[in-house]
Amino acid sequence: MRFVISFLIACCFATTSLCAQEHSVYFDSNAFLLNETQKATLISLFSSEEEVKITIAVEGFCDDIGSDESNQILSQKRAYEVTNFLQNELHLEVSNSIGKGEISLPENTLNADEIRKNNRVVKIRFSKEIVEFKVDSAQKKPTQTNYKTFSDELKKGDRIIVNNLIFMGSLTYFQSPEEAEAELEKIITYLKTHPATKIEIQGHVCCISNSFKDAYDRNSRKNNLSETRAQKIYDYFIEKGIAANRMTHKGYGRQFPIPGGEEHDNKRVEILIVED
Repeated sequence: MRFVISFLIACCFATTSLCAQEHSVYFDSNAFLLNETQKATLISLFSSEEEVKITIAVEGFCDDIGSDESNQILSQKRAYEVTNFLQNELHLEVSNSIGKGEISLPENTLNADEIRKNNRVVKIRFSKEIVEFKVDSAQKKPTQTNYKTFSDELKKGDRIIVNNLIFMGSLTYFQSPEEAEAELEKIITYLKTHPATKIEIQGHVCCISNSFKDAYDRNSRKNNLSETRAQKIYDYFIEKGIAANRMTHKGYGRQFPIPGGEEHDNKRVEILIVED
């Protein structure tokens, strides 16, 4: 038998505004591959579930050293590298991607070498809809829920927040797979040493208005992000040898925000012990 989850009843509403932005990715001379720092910056830039990206355009440039032909090719490689990362790794749609060749400098330009560094660039121009959520502060906040850990003696009805599962925005991919898998291994170890335990894997999201049941998943192209994240954990446990009849998974959207918690904390995965 499952216990009843207490939850915060709050008055939430959202305001939206359209915002155009630009982000520049700089390259060394003759280079076009993204390094790990640049990739991490792009992940951070496009990982907010509070924002809905509208359009993305990518333009690659070179300095004026070398032939026009070689610079055109290099600028296209830079644009393609960034576009490929956005599309294949972050599952974003890029409406336009182009290499625009070199940025020329007038003769006898002062500080030409420093200026050329800024001309070895890919410019990402994007418009996004910023969704700002507010909670009625007049609402009474219930007592903070007491979560358990897998080092505790667990019983039916206990809940555990799975730590270090930091997802990329609007995706089921982890920002740090090694940390996430280390955390999940703790749960697998517990389940293997407690073969009678059955669980429900619960997905939750933050920062969506009451007009949506769930957040948008860029992979499924549906508003089912909390469900697909819960299923990802379920599938991982299956791969690691946990029997399917010991687990269920469900997405709860933003139905059950953490009592008294910050809005961002509602983006989480919880484990409910349904049988010990």
